[in-house]
Amino acid sequence: MALVLEILTYSPTISLPCLLENHMSKKAKEPLLPIFRRVISLTDPFKKKFWLVSIIGLLIAPIAVLRPTLIKIMVDEYIIPKKIETLWIIAAATIGAILLEAFFKYWFNYQSKW
Repeated sequence: MALVLEILTYSPTISLPCLLENHMSKKAKEPLLPIFRRVISLTDPFKKKFWLVSIIGLLIAPIAVLRPTLIKIMVDEYIIPKKIETLWIIAAATIGAILLEAFFKYWFNYQSKW
């Protein structure tokens, strides 16, 4: 609580890293890998769900990048050259990417909240 009050009443004459360093304990200066291993060991009862949510999160990232890429292709290669008769293929792929991303995001939120 004292750290919060000191930060809220922060003065430009006191450097913020110095302010934070005064409140760090010796344990806070431990290497991060053992701390990370301890945190992961706490997930043992939920290991299946933890890995499922991790994999879903990794699947969402490329799908989120795919959607704007499909829109760029749709505009550059179909709309500007006026290839309207084949535009529906890339439009369907874009809609499919949007639906797939929405499904994975919903599933990710549902699994990670339980």
